[in-house]
Amino acid sequence: MTGEQMTDGVLTEREAAQYLAIPAGTLHRWRARDLRRGPRFIKVHTHAVRYRLRDLEVFLEARTIRPGLHRKEDK
Repeated sequence: MTGEQMTDGVLTEREAAQYLAIPAGTLHRWRARDLRRGPRFIKVHTHAVRYRLRDLEVFLEARTIRPGLHRKEDK
């Protein structure tokens, strides 16, 4: 990620995938198949999407498991 992209907080698909430590194809599949599964994204053009850093952070926080709270009986 370049300093400029970190400043405005908008990442390409590849940069977002690197940030999340997942293959870029996973982000593509989430967008194509199940919009509720992946992080929010910005559709810039037909074949161009961007991700806000803050949306990636929200995505990760929503999937953070607290110790002792992941068992079925705790839900």
